[in-house]
Parts: sequence; C-alpha cells; structure tokens
Amino acid sequence: MARPFSKAEVKKLINEHNKLKELLVGIRRSEDQYRENVQRAADAFVAQEALDILKGIPIEELNRDRHGFRIKALRDNGYNSIADISTASVYNIASISGISDETAYAIKNSINDIVTKTRINTKIKLSRDNKSSRATKVVLAINKYIQAKPYSETCKVLL
Repeated sequence: MARPFSKAEVKKLINEHNKLKELLVGIRRSEDQYRENVQRAADAFVAQEALDILKGIPIEELNRDRHGFRIKALRDNGYNSIADISTASVYNIASISGISDETAYAIKNSINDIVTKTRINTKIKLSRDNKSSRATKVVLAINKYIQAKPYSETCKVLL
C-alpha cells in the first residue's frame, strides 16, 4: 500500500498547523489585551477627573472630622486643595514645621480615603461636545476592542 504523503510533507503540514494554531491563540489573546487597554484608559481618565474634582476642594475639608490637623501650616506651604496634598509625599508633609511624621501619615491616610471615595464616585462622561485627549484615548481603546472581538470569537470557534 502506497503512502499518500511523504514523511517530510507530514512534518511540513504539522508545522504549518502549529503555526496557524499559535496565530489563532495570539488573536484570541489580543481581545484580552484590548480589554485591558480599555480598562487602563478608563482608569487614567477617572484618575484625572478625580484630581480635577479634588482641585476644587479646599484643604480645610481635611479637618471636617475634627482631626486637629494644622491646616494653616499646610496652606502656608502651598497646599491649598485636597489635590495638592494628595500628590505630596509623606516626607514632604512631615517636613512642614509643626507637622510630625505621625501626623503626616495620618494626613496622608485621610487624603487617600478622600481620593479613593472620589475615584469610586467619579463617572466617565463621553460627549461629542467635550473632546479631550483623555476621552479620545478611551473611545479609541473601546473601538479597537469592538473591532477585535469578532475575530477573537471566530478564533475561539476554530480552536
């Protein structure tokens, strides 16, 4: 009985099959990468929106819960809003005259709580009228994800 394929042809077919399979797996993984890109773009957008919101909150709000922080010392050193202090390090806060290391950590923890709550409650607003580079990045990431999804689904079926 004659063999329809030579051993070399079989190896070649197997190699091509494996290459195609790797390509399909790569395309399938690209959906996850595009999804992660959407998440990163959205997170960056939310972080910047939250920072913009925090710029409008005066530093006096830090003592709302009667912590007794030295707000005047913070203000005298250029920290006028929650956003200003949120970007400062504990070392920078502790270097202010009248604020100890322990107080600096307490201030930073309070600020981090405010920042976290603000980020959780910040919503992304995409609009034709309000075109910004942050919004464009989110829209482009979503568009790429939407375009990649059908190819990924087809690859999933083929695998």
